Amino acid sequence: TINTSAGEEYNPVLTVDDQTMYFVGLNREDGTPSEDIYVSRRDARTGEWGAARRIPELSNPYRNEAPTSVSGDGRMMLLFVEGRMCFSQRTAGYGWTEPQPLPKHLQIGNWQADAMISADGSVLLFAANYPAENEEKPSLNIFISKRDEQGRWSQPFSIGPAINTQAMERSPYLHPDMKTLYFSSAKPGGYGELDVYVTRRLSDTCWTCWSEPENLGPTINTQGRDCWYKVSADGQYAYYAQKAGRMHDLYAIEMPVDKR
Repeated sequence: TINTSAGEEYNPVLTVDDQTMYFVGLNREDGTPSEDIYVSRRDARTGEWGAARRIPELSNPYRNEAPTSVSGDGRMMLLFVEGRMCFSQRTAGYGWTEPQPLPKHLQIGNWQADAMISADGSVLLFAANYPAENEEKPSLNIFISKRDEQGRWSQPFSIGPAINTQAMERSPYLHPDMKTLYFSSAKPGGYGELDVYVTRRLSDTCWTCWSEPENLGPTINTQGRDCWYKVSADGQYAYYAQKAGRMHDLYAIEMPVDKR
């Protein structure tokens, strides 16, 4: 009901109740030639995911779109549209509104994606093709913007050298505990092209202070691309995309009790 043999599926986004999943579909028989946004809902009785359907108002055949996060009430989505961070509102009876870009000062690179707002609404995390600390050439790095009491977003800053390296870092996912951060990196020493790591925030007042990232190991990571790792709010399941061959598919894994 989610993965197809002909197309690709990646970038899963879960609602806080773990009952609705948005994701990217590419080259699916029911899609357009570009990246489209799909939705599937879980059957409350069986726990199985229902047949995925494309969201037409968020799937323009002439551009690439991807969901990156959804608000707690399910009414606001952050999404990627042709290298820019955008948002859309879900309205009663009319579906999702036309995506609008986030403020210009947040679009710091020539390409940015993977945006999410923390559970408490205080910070925005995203990946951008923009240099971080001590980086001579720009690569994909993770950045943060803080929201002040008036609702204004600060100029983005690097999440810090514990996470950003000379290689690619992307797909930040800050768990609702506001301390545990999952992300993917192509830095040397991993199992494949892109591996999932976890790090923990060392101080409640510091957004550049993180523990040494820990590779999630061969149970999660392969020789291919492993990315867009999201953990359900209750900590029981993780969802992510894996590209072991030429195409991405979506996977779920039950989290070990000691890792929740």
